[in-house]
Amino acid sequence: MKANTSTPIHNSPAKFVAKSKPKTTPYPPNPNPFEIKKLPLSPSTKEYIDAVNRFQSTMTAQLYTEILHIEHIWNKRWYEQYRIHYGEFRKRLGKDTETWLFHGCSEIAANSIIKECFNRSYAGIHGRYALAF
Repeated sequence: MKANTSTPIHNSPAKFVAKSKPKTTPYPPNPNPFEIKKLPLSPSTKEYIDAVNRFQSTMTAQLYTEILHIEHIWNKRWYEQYRIHYGEFRKRLGKDTETWLFHGCSEIAANSIIKECFNRSYAGIHGRYALAF
């Protein structure tokens, strides 16, 4: 969600960016491993609908006015690292422990995270003051 810290979150338009977890390497084919893309999703796609349903299921109240758009963030290097960690956790724990989390931040912060990676050293205790999505 996109929120202005000077106004309550329910008065701000919502925006969230979802990262999907496909079982196979998603598009685009043969990408540059260091290229990062923001790919808009059509509201008619399964990936879009799944992201909306997961987002709405985490809401305890209607704290947003609308979903403006959803983007698939493509970063082959991060995706491959994620798949390695996912497989290691699944093997070690014997089950799927993945959880989808949503957190609002500004567009500037989101673009910084996409470009530079999420750096937890900027967060306060337990991530309390972090900007993330």
